[in-house]
Amino acid sequence: MKTLSRIIRVLPEDVANKIAAGEVVERPASVVKELVENSIDAGATEIEVSVKHGGLTFIRVADNGCGMSPEDAKLSLIRHATSKIESVEDIFSIDTFGFRGEALPSISAVSKFRLATRVQGESVGFELSIEGGKIVQESEKGIREGTIIEVKDLFFNTPARRKFVKTERTELSRITEALTLLALAYPEIKFLFSDEKKTIIDVKKSQSLRDRVKTLYDAGYEERLIDFSGELSGVTMEGLVGKPELAQVHRRDQIFFINKRPIKSVSLSFALSRAFHGLVMDGKFPVGIIFIDVDPKQVDVNVHPTKREVKLSNEKAIQNLMIQIIREQLLGEDLYPQMRVTEDKRIVSTNKYEQEFMKDNASSYEVREGLTNLLGKETIQGLDLQEQSFEKQTDFRDANSNQDQLQLGGVRVLGHIHSSFIVGEYEGGLVVIDQHAAHERVQYESVLSSLEKSKVETQGLLMPITFNLKVNEEAHFKHVLPFLNQVGFSIEPFGDRTYAIQSIPAFIKEAAVEDVLRGYLERSQMLSHSDPLKEKQEEVSALIACKSRSVKAKDRMVIEEMESLVELLNKTQSPFTCPHGRPVLLKLTLHDFEKHFKRI
Repeated sequence: MKTLSRIIRVLPEDVANKIAAGEVVERPASVVKELVENSIDAGATEIEVSVKHGGLTFIRVADNGCGMSPEDAKLSLIRHATSKIESVEDIFSIDTFGFRGEALPSISAVSKFRLATRVQGESVGFELSIEGGKIVQESEKGIREGTIIEVKDLFFNTPARRKFVKTERTELSRITEALTLLALAYPEIKFLFSDEKKTIIDVKKSQSLRDRVKTLYDAGYEERLIDFSGELSGVTMEGLVGKPELAQVHRRDQIFFINKRPIKSVSLSFALSRAFHGLVMDGKFPVGIIFIDVDPKQVDVNVHPTKREVKLSNEKAIQNLMIQIIREQLLGEDLYPQMRVTEDKRIVSTNKYEQEFMKDNASSYEVREGLTNLLGKETIQGLDLQEQSFEKQTDFRDANSNQDQLQLGGVRVLGHIHSSFIVGEYEGGLVVIDQHAAHERVQYESVLSSLEKSKVETQGLLMPITFNLKVNEEAHFKHVLPFLNQVGFSIEPFGDRTYAIQSIPAFIKEAAVEDVLRGYLERSQMLSHSDPLKEKQEEVSALIACKSRSVKAKDRMVIEEMESLVELLNKTQSPFTCPHGRPVLLKLTLHDFEKHFKRI
């Protein structure tokens, strides 16, 4: 009988260790992250990190944590040795970072590794030197209390892995990103990070997340963030979200923490976008730094080697809580974008808080001259200033008023720019309103209110409009058809993949009916069937408002019509943007005028 050759074999320990290391140690940033997380778990209040050549040739992490005894130091380098768990039950209630006991053996397997540690209260410490996973030296060492780990020549014995590492600049950027996340999560810890050229992060112990953001981000960034917090059924959520003007074309500035662990989550990103629905444009994503605290038993952090992905047992409830508390906070804020004059006289969008004040009311000449310089000569030529509006000057100065807060009810319409933008005066300066975006917002909320009250005014068509569908569209159209018939349409089957539209909501222009239906057909596929009715109503209301008989750009308006539109806009719940997230208006403050005219 022929003997089959053996094809299953047990890998040598050094090979197995290098393979395991590849799961944990992807790049220098992975090393820094694992070591700093260990320092945090050790109770450190001060952590210093230094690197050379993007961490490829040298990484050093020093902390003032609890330190380790010589016996524990040796055990920490054995795979699956950990101080964080003792039983299977502990795995399902993790409240620390490094619980697997893989980081140190994995890192030491692919580097020249030195660990020096001293237990608090002991007079002497202990040092280990390891190369490629093998201990080459151990001895007593006089060091400060805490732990110091040095990693040299990362991947020196795995050249195949090293060649996939990016440039030094890229690797340094990844390390900075990892440390920034940890510094945000632990404002009570001092972090110092440097390379061979300069100090990159130097943050003292802070009292709050906002204080930490001030030191880690660009000047003015923190001032455009809004605090929020809430709690429901044992889930606590708090953090900072950016005003709509900070929205980006990417999700990199959406930062989520579960029990202070930085994670990536598509579902939480979706919830954040829903909270900003209608406040940012399609294709842009709101920014936020969001902390969620839940019972550790409700979180599975053991689904990925780097632990950046987690599973939540109550994910839907957390999504709904995020949408609710952030949305409520946003709608209570002043979200109007502001313009200011910079030192080099360019106009940049910002809403940095500045203490503003008024010295004198501007004359019509000064307003026109100011607009000419700030908005451009070509634009201002289309401005029809109502000279009579300056005959009755209003003294807006009030020691108890906050002039920066724009109240649309207090806007006095001055005129029109190119039959597209309404210019008005308010207590704190000048406001320019996009008439089309403003009327869209008014129409949107009017349509939405009618849908919510089931009081949609409809109009019958003399001749039905036929609506043809593609093969891959019909199944979904049948799914949304009952809803469309509830919101003012009357649509019936009319042959093979053809439908007849008998009546439409009175808001819509007849020529735009097909655009509205196709738009809703496309957008509604992004909503899950479990989404509440309100979300469906919001989507169709936005489309109807866009295609309604609204005021368009270039439509001439008299002063009374402009005043009426501003009054209607003032009554809306969210006058900051149109239903699609485009800004409705901008502010130009008196402070900027005074700065431009050298009064201050």
